Amino acid sequence: MIGLGAAGGALVGRLLPILIANASGAARVTMGQDPFATLIRDHRELLDLLERMEHSVDASALRKATFAYLFKRKISKHAMAEENVVYPTLTDHAERAEATRKLYEEHARMKILLFELEQSISNHESWFKAVRGLSEEIEPHARQEEEVEFPALGARMDKAGKMKLARKIHGEQAVIV
Repeated sequence: MIGLGAAGGALVGRLLPILIANASGAARVTMGQDPFATLIRDHRELLDLLERMEHSVDASALRKATFAYLFKRKISKHAMAEENVVYPTLTDHAERAEATRKLYEEHARMKILLFELEQSISNHESWFKAVRGLSEEIEPHARQEEEVEFPALGARMDKAGKMKLARKIHGEQAVIV
């Protein structure tokens, strides 16, 4: 009986954040917010964090490891939402298959750079190079999404479609707590 209660608690603990996130995404679109606002805010936060990391070249290994963890967590949530929700929708509804393939490739390069970042915590030159590489990869990627891809998709969706998309984005990001 205790095991059943613990299993139920664990299940609720994993599902509740996803359900809350779905409702939150729908509520934001209902109030007129862009379904991509969360992803755009993520772009700003990731670039701000990279700027702080770039200025931490002489920081301790512990400080760099903390930065790397925060960055990895943030970019993982963001990438999951884009790769599992936005990019398939972009391909299907906005007929942007080639552009979407390029976005997936850019994410793959970011993952390689993230690995290099984690491996370079104790080496100042490698740390700086990895941080700089991530910045150089993310800045144009974010600009392309914000100025071209998100508007192309948003223009082809009605309010119900945008609400559904926002629910899915928030739900996907809630998987990583």
